[in-house]
Amino acid sequence: MLDFTFWLVALVQHHNPSFAHRYSSRRSSQRAYSSRSSAECARQEKARAAFGKHGILYVPQFLDQATFKGVCAECRRLRAKAKREKDSIAIGRIGRCLDDRTETHRAFMTLSVAAQLSDLTGQYALKPSEYPVELRHYPARSGMPWHRDDVLYLPAQLEVILTLENTSDSLTEWRDANGQHEGIWTEPNSILLVRAGEHGPLHRVTTIRRGERTILKFVFTVSDCKTDSFAVHLDSFPGRRVATRRTRR
Repeated sequence: MLDFTFWLVALVQHHNPSFAHRYSSRRSSQRAYSSRSSAECARQEKARAAFGKHGILYVPQFLDQATFKGVCAECRRLRAKAKREKDSIAIGRIGRCLDDRTETHRAFMTLSVAAQLSDLTGQYALKPSEYPVELRHYPARSGMPWHRDDVLYLPAQLEVILTLENTSDSLTEWRDANGQHEGIWTEPNSILLVRAGEHGPLHRVTTIRRGERTILKFVFTVSDCKTDSFAVHLDSFPGRRVATRRTRR
């Protein structure tokens, strides 16, 4: 409703129409807004149904441009300290964790973003998890084989992949609930929502032959009940040490 109200006020101030003209314009605008709202609701219901069935959803242009530019600028600086992951099935990928001292963490790990994700997925009561944001960089010859994401929370968490930069020829591919093989080149400022665990999709990142790709991974959850895999995943990047070691996804 905010966008419509701003547009209508701006229109009146610019043209200074008569009352009759204002009333007619308002009624027409309200009808247009109602139509847009219905179309938006239909798109949301379609997205929720798709995510509910397949456990994956691609959304382009998620953040506003100012926020996205700020996140990209900070992550370019932070990427200088990225290191190769340990005990991961990913090949050649480097990365690092970002905590709540970063602007990136503060911009994304909010109840407002969680509410947007809930609207998109139909998975209500989502909230930012305690798991740190991961900055991941795929240089040439890196990739990730077929896998399902490990379960860090019970019930299984929602993983959000925000693409920052992508000059690569790599695709993110998955198999949907019907066994159909799908794939997409993820554009900058797009998010890919993935349900973890056995009810999530089998997916992979194809090996990069040209270019490179930088992403952020965020974890949202509906509970605080952690699995043993939570601590194991924290051991993936240098400086995060726990006793248990095993290959992570």
